[in-house]
Amino acid sequence: MDAKATIMRKRSAIKTETRGVKITDDVTKDNATLISRLSSDQRISSAWYFNGHVYGQHGKRRIRFDIFDDVTEKLREKQSRKYRITGIFTRC
Repeated sequence: MDAKATIMRKRSAIKTETRGVKITDDVTKDNATLISRLSSDQRISSAWYFNGHVYGQHGKRRIRFDIFDDVTEKLREKQSRKYRITGIFTRC
């Protein structure tokens, strides 16, 4: 297993055991802006950074976002893909 992943999984225990130590991922400014944008969007219940990617929770789905993604278009695309996969078709 990757050493970084092991440390990140145990960071709450490390934080409790050692005062003044804070372990975080190094997130780029663009990804931090994307997380902020997703967090302020009411359709996204939570947003986070994991393993070099930004994710958002939309309903029961976890969606990976890129800094160039249009959030509305990405959600629409994921919704229409869900309908194609399940065989449910609706008219807009």
